[in-house]
Amino acid sequence: MALAGVRMIEVPIENSDDVLEINCSQLPEHASEICDILENEGAAQRYYQQFALEYYKQGQADEAIVTLKRGLANAKSNDQTAKLPLLNLLASIYVQKAKQPLALSMVGSSSRDMLLTMATALLTEAERISRTEPNTFM
Repeated sequence: MALAGVRMIEVPIENSDDVLEINCSQLPEHASEICDILENEGAAQRYYQQFALEYYKQGQADEAIVTLKRGLANAKSNDQTAKLPLLNLLASIYVQKAKQPLALSMVGSSSRDMLLTMATALLTEAERISRTEPNTFM
């Protein structure tokens, strides 16, 4: 049971009616630990999205990216539409990172260009999966 003001994410435990409660204010430093839990429990893609958002909100964009990439790698091939929120969120984070002063100040803007190219590739993949998804901006 979550305490007032404490954000918890409940991850269903595979083959059980129980859940694993994870306090978002105490996320592991490395997102790979959360991803290992999600993989072990066969969690749906939306849990990768939720944890990625929590990492991003806490200023840990790189850990959010790790979480989203692992979620995409574990997506079931028979349900491509489940990947759409992950693709769109990852593209959005890349665009936000490209707008940061560090990316803008790089010599020749190569870092910025690389981030924008990756975002474009993700959005292209999302559009290929579903042209009607309202969160895919093409």
